[in-house]
Amino acid sequence: MGVRLIEEGDKVYLDGKTFDHKTLISQAGGQWDADRKMWYFGADQMDVAREVARAIPDPVHPEAQVIGHAVYKEKTYPVLWAGETKTGREALKLAFANGSDSFWVDADKAEFKALESPIPWEEYRDMVRPCFGPKIFGATRDPHADLRDRLIVVPFLRPEDTSILAALKTPTSTSEDWQAWRGRLYALYLTQFAAMRDVARSLAQEQGNNNARRGELLRPMVAIMRFCRVDEDIIEEVCDRVEQRIDEIRPSITRLDEQVLMIVWEILHEQGGGYVEIPISSIRRRCAENEDLKIASYENVVWEILKRNGAYLKSKRRAGEIVIMTNERCVHRALERLGCDLEEISPSREQDSLAPRQIAIPLARRACTY
Repeated sequence: MGVRLIEEGDKVYLDGKTFDHKTLISQAGGQWDADRKMWYFGADQMDVAREVARAIPDPVHPEAQVIGHAVYKEKTYPVLWAGETKTGREALKLAFANGSDSFWVDADKAEFKALESPIPWEEYRDMVRPCFGPKIFGATRDPHADLRDRLIVVPFLRPEDTSILAALKTPTSTSEDWQAWRGRLYALYLTQFAAMRDVARSLAQEQGNNNARRGELLRPMVAIMRFCRVDEDIIEEVCDRVEQRIDEIRPSITRLDEQVLMIVWEILHEQGGGYVEIPISSIRRRCAENEDLKIASYENVVWEILKRNGAYLKSKRRAGEIVIMTNERCVHRALERLGCDLEEISPSREQDSLAPRQIAIPLARRACTY
């Protein structure tokens, strides 16, 4: 419980942080004591007071210690206390990961595993907070993320190869267990979050605010290698090799995305620009007309391309299919991120239809678009 009950005469006071829950207390029949600055119920409302006290969250104290983890009702919670209560029962005090509430359960109803040494709550919260998690830790079939994983994992987990980079073979879908390696990186991130965050922040300050594709690929990799104390000469050599690989792989990875986004761009201009609703089926039909784009004639492929490039503002389902809402600025920004130069593209709004040959326009590339 987030508050405790104090019985005084014919009143039962609620002692604790009740400000955020005054509506709940008032609706349950509680009264405000202006002198004591506390809410109270009548002695004959003890049951109601107990129910209200149970309903008020018990936030984790900043100085609390995490002593382990417990699986309770198929969910994992940090454990703040384990042992025998005053009533003689074995119990665990569990908490939500964000610290908003804690609660007690019988020890025999949860599977408890103790840590080797307790972790201060503030440090634990830093370890599990997801907001700083680099994109490289996601297990996904997205080609961009897969490219990121492969470029980062090879030099990090195969340090014996970094000294002879020429011997690094081109990875294939069967040559390495990429999913297991991603899992090891993710575990490192969770257990050493604060230290890795500091390294990443210092690296970001050193390189400036580079959020483009090249920085997105290289910064997390360099941060991990520095954290693991890899020699700076090797890091520099690895970065050179990675940049070479980026230049070799990127066209085959992004060309399909560029063509699909160009279809969306043309549809936008056909409909007069502004905010436009486009059914995924209309994009699929145009992809199916082109032999090179037939893989994108499936709804899930088009949807993944639009999502990973941020080429829409909203989405909804209408009559069983996905409909996106987008505008010219949104699609233009997505094409720019892929390295397309739109200055030479002048879509005609008077065209009745767009055949594949009309959208396969050569896309000029900039010298450095990452």
